[in-house]
Amino acid sequence: MLPQHSPDPYSTIEVADPLETLRIRISLWLLPLGALAALAAWGLSVAADKLSPPDKYLLLPIASGFLALEVYLWRNPQSIRWVWQVALSLIAVYEIVSLYYEAAYKLHQRDGITPAALWFPMVFLMAFNLLNSKLAVMRPGDSLCTGTT
Repeated sequence: MLPQHSPDPYSTIEVADPLETLRIRISLWLLPLGALAALAAWGLSVAADKLSPPDKYLLLPIASGFLALEVYLWRNPQSIRWVWQVALSLIAVYEIVSLYYEAAYKLHQRDGITPAALWFPMVFLMAFNLLNSKLAVMRPGDSLCTGTT
């Protein structure tokens, strides 16, 4: 007869992250601020008549995406990590498209690269602060396609 193994009671108990509620509250503030910043950037670009194609096609969907994530997070606070992944993916896509556009079409018209490039390292900083390191080094959208959190 095989010996019976009692399950380890500590293997199934999850330790709650004491900062999780703080992260959710901060995210609920930052998502609308991100939407407002995207709308302000779009409005200021329109007012200055300097709306680039990436800004024209990406800023309004990003603002809408942040607001949709806000509503989703209110209803599903347990999905905070997925919300972070989507928000970071939106920001990363915008940064990559903007840098590509600037490098491909506008670099020869200036003395240097666009000031938007200064924000590019922030995507990596946010990824490593919000996500685990394995997820942070993935390409944008990989975790969304595979459904991992």
